Amino acid sequence: MQREENFIEDTLKHFTFLQNKRKTFIPSGGEPGPVSEVFNNDRIKIIFIDTHRIILAESRSKRKSNSDLLTLFYKVLDDELNDAARKQQKVVVVAHHPVYAKGNHYQPMPWWQASIRRFANSNTNYPPYHRMTVRIDSLLKAHQGPVIYYVSGHEHSLEYFVRDNVHYIVSGAGSRTDKINFENSFEANEHCT
Repeated sequence: MQREENFIEDTLKHFTFLQNKRKTFIPSGGEPGPVSEVFNNDRIKIIFIDTHRIILAESRSKRKSNSDLLTLFYKVLDDELNDAARKQQKVVVVAHHPVYAKGNHYQPMPWWQASIRRFANSNTNYPPYHRMTVRIDSLLKAHQGPVIYYVSGHEHSLEYFVRDNVHYIVSGAGSRTDKINFENSFEANEHCT
């Protein structure tokens, strides 16, 4: 992760429009975040999180270091959301893994994929992934601010859900697209385009 960050930072520093800017690879140092930036005269807060790092920590949560990392991560995310609600800021949480999705990663895994952690980590049915989404989702729904958006990729599709006034956007169709069976897959309070 650190090599990837160094490569991106070194490459981007050659573009003149990015010179004298803060770091562009965030969260940095292989940390999960959350890291926030404010825009539009302090009216919008964007919170960046590394969900892959959280899934890994959730899968090893019996270790004290991972347990401490998770406790701190969810506390800081809660603090960021509380701060945004106090300031009446719109919130955009940016992550790789979606909280809600109906694409291929939502489908049950074949047994051989479930036995390989690399595949299992990317599937919503994998217990550590599921624990992460439940915890993030409950934090998002607990905060009453102007608007909260959770923007992610991961699925090779475009999806949009609204649950309890939180907007979930999945925009992961940059490299390829997968078909999604929408038939009978949504509850009455769920919207998808």
